[in-house]
Formats: sequence, structure tokens, C-alpha cells
Amino acid sequence: MTAGDRREAYRGFAPPLDSALGWCLVSAHVRDGVAAFSAFVERAFAIAFDQAASPDERCRALSRLDESIRAGSADKPGAGTANAPADTDWAVATRRILDGVGLPLDLAAHVIQAAMKTALGIRIQNWSELLLYCRYAAHPKAILLLALAGETDERAQRATNALASAGFTVHRVLNFRRDFETSKRLFLPEDWFRQEGIAPEALTRADPPPAARAVLGHAADGVRRLLAEARPLARVIRNRGLRAELVSGACLTAHLASRFRNPRNLAAEACPGAIARGRCAASGVVRAFVINH
Repeated sequence: MTAGDRREAYRGFAPPLDSALGWCLVSAHVRDGVAAFSAFVERAFAIAFDQAASPDERCRALSRLDESIRAGSADKPGAGTANAPADTDWAVATRRILDGVGLPLDLAAHVIQAAMKTALGIRIQNWSELLLYCRYAAHPKAILLLALAGETDERAQRATNALASAGFTVHRVLNFRRDFETSKRLFLPEDWFRQEGIAPEALTRADPPPAARAVLGHAADGVRRLLAEARPLARVIRNRGLRAELVSGACLTAHLASRFRNPRNLAAEACPGAIARGRCAASGVVRAFVINH
């Protein structure tokens, strides 16, 4: 597998926190901080998905990345590690971001733990396990976003975490075929497949069996519950720009989840069209700047 193939294998995996507005309504400080942390997340999962390396080699590389974050600084980048310069750069940038907002380094460690689980060939067993995985893979970006924006309300954090989990679940459903065919990793609960009497491979077919709709129905129900938990975002986020971004993201997530009705959509790109993006952008702006919450 070439370097380009490895990039393609994990392209788009980094747990999303979508916005129809492209994060243009938040400050450059927030936008740049989240982008830098996202680059670190992408790096961790690039290692986890590297099919050219053995599971043990992937885990050792992730451990070195973790060591670099804990030991690295602007003065001693990657001290005591065997990381390549690029990994040191990610580690130093990530540590600076977390230190700058007073967040513990454990936030980055959680991402690496999720990546390690992925590197070993993850197979999610049930909904609770999927939510736990999201806590480590998807929530750190949401936690950092609110910290950078100065949002301290616990209700805002719970709602943003729920949105991050919903977004992760939606993207893993719509990318199921690529995830499973590339590496046999299973990010949807295996008990959903057992309950409906089909194997996960059934969802990779061009024409999935009728029972596949029931599996996707379980996913749709879970996403609806998470989006219901995220609904308070429209009133508990103080910054109107950030509120608009997150509300538009919830709209996009709901739109993408509507594709679950047809199993054939699993072959489609998990990317909303211009019309849906525009509608969700307008919804976010109206609810943030026009409607009095």
C-alpha cells in the first residue's frame, strides 16, 4: 500500500464536528486551534489505519506520539522519543493548544487510546460501547472547541458532546463500506447485525438485503436520541457565531442521517449537497441571530 493509499484509507475518518457555515462565524483563534488539533487527530488515525504496519507497530507508533506530547515542548520537541520530525511538530502544537486553554494532556491521550483500539482491529459490540468510543475519539474536539471559545456551561458541553457523537455515528454509517472493506473494522454495533440476522458484510453489497434497513433503523434511532440531547445548543451557547455554527451542524447531521432510509446510500459520499448546506446555514443563522432564545 502506497502512502497515497494509506491516506485514502483514513481520509475523512477524523471524528467530525460539522458546520454548514465553515466555521466562518468563530474567531481565527478558535478556528486555528481546532484545525491544529484536528491535524493531530488525523495523524493518530493515519497511524491506526496504516495497513503496511502490523498492529504492534501501529501501537508502538501511537505510544511514541503520546510520549512526544507529554514530554515535548517548544524548547524540547519530542524529548526522549524516537518520533519523526513531523510527529514532533504535531505533538508540540497539540500540547501548546491544550496548555493554552488549561485543558489536561489526557484529552490528547483519549484520542490516542481510541486510535490504539482502532489499530488493533476494532469491533464495536453494542450501542453503549459505541458511545464510549465516541467519548474518546469524538468528544475531545468538542471539549477543545468550547474551551477555546470560552464557553463554560456544563449544559453546553453535554449538548456539544452529543452532537459530536451523532456526527461520528452518521459518518461511520455512510462510510461503512469503505471502513469495513478496507480493514474489516466494525464501528457499528455488532449486536444490531445479530438481532436482524445478517452479517456485517451484507451492508457492503451493492444491493443490501431487506434486513439492512432494520440495522440502519437502529442507527437512525440512536442519532435521533443524540440530536435530541444536542437541542439545547440553540439556547445555552452564549456566543452567537458559535451557536450558529453548531446549530447548522446539527441540521447537517440530521440531513445526512435521513439517507439511512436507503441502504444503497452507503456507497455515496458522506457529504451534503449545496442546497442542504445552504438550508442548514440559513437555519443556524436565523436561530442564532434572529430568534430570541
